[in-house]
Amino acid sequence: MRISEMTDDERHTFGALVRLMVGADGSVSLEESADLKEAADQLGSDDFWTLVRETAGMDYPAEEIQAKATKITRKEAQETIYGVLFNIASAGSIVGGEGTLLDRLGETWGLGGGRPSGE
Repeated sequence: MRISEMTDDERHTFGALVRLMVGADGSVSLEESADLKEAADQLGSDDFWTLVRETAGMDYPAEEIQAKATKITRKEAQETIYGVLFNIASAGSIVGGEGTLLDRLGETWGLGGGRPSGE
């Protein structure tokens, strides 16, 4: 699914989740940067970076972003968003905040069976 195929709510929630995931460990590694570029290439580069810029001003607490995610009901959007977040998180090792976010989204959307246990 490309970003242009997402609804406004899906796009904005996705952008906020990407920002939350990237900030979960307090830094952006070279691997995460490469994964962001890869996601942009797959999902529509101009749309992806525009979305990242648009969501820069969003200042939602993590709980509010996760609550917004519960409103995303299209499976294709859920799978796309989860896949991108998983790839970003697994660039190094999945740390606490990243794992918690993936677990919550996976539970909410019925996804995440591919996440290795113990991370």
